[in-house]
Amino acid sequence: MTTSERLRHYTPERRQCYYQYERNLRYFTKYTQANCELECLANQTLAECGCVHFSMPRTSSHPVCGYRSLSCFDKVAIDFASWKFMAMTKSNIKNASCNGICLPTCFDVKYKAEIEQVPLTSINPFWRVVGLTIKFDEDVFNNFIRTEVYSTTDFIADCGGLLGLFMGVSILSLVELVYYLTVRLWLNLKERRQINAREIKKNLKK
Repeated sequence: MTTSERLRHYTPERRQCYYQYERNLRYFTKYTQANCELECLANQTLAECGCVHFSMPRTSSHPVCGYRSLSCFDKVAIDFASWKFMAMTKSNIKNASCNGICLPTCFDVKYKAEIEQVPLTSINPFWRVVGLTIKFDEDVFNNFIRTEVYSTTDFIADCGGLLGLFMGVSILSLVELVYYLTVRLWLNLKERRQINAREIKKNLKK
């Protein structure tokens, strides 16, 4: 997934992705959506349970949750999952442990993993052989580009085309309209004032 440079001036909430320089994490040097969600879950667990899970990022001062805190950790994980679901549909969902919503990165590569089990045959029945093969499923991949469907330039062009089609309006017509509403109107008022001034002078002479 890549992002068009035309979307760089939009806000992250509007373009629905983050550039690397737009979001900094506390425990990770590189921003990804997974790292952001894991950091938010760790902060939420520390705030509600007073400790963090052993697999979560933490500092040396953060205690690790024991067996008695498993129920609290499970509750936080369920609440966090529901918050992520609501955050995907509503932009005003807030979380005190997260600095904004964890949006995906503007340049992201995702691999879809598939596991296949194949029975292995061996000469000696007492040998236990395990083989692991990692490979790409396909030689080609599809590149998706995130871009704007309808830009400001497209909107102006469509408005001009519709006006020209149904009303015969062109750029010269718009210039004439501005001219008659500003310059021509000012000249008419100025000429009328001059005529009134001449009539006043004639009446005074009489």
